Amino acid sequence: MTDGVDLGEGRFLVAAQWPRDHALYHPDGAGLSDPLLFAETIRQALVFVGHRFRGVPLSDRFVGCG
Repeated sequence: MTDGVDLGEGRFLVAAQWPRDHALYHPDGAGLSDPLLFAETIRQALVFVGHRFRGVPLSDRFVGCG
């Protein structure tokens, strides 16, 4: 995440910058980004919002279940 804003009422606006190429998430033959890069961006945004706006200490870990 590059930045974020608390819009109020439990809404947040976050900004991210994707790399042109990545060691794990490569663009396809048409130059389109890997959909997993989008999923990873959402995951990081949730952690970012928790730490920056919801007061979760940096020492706390996030555990996901699926």
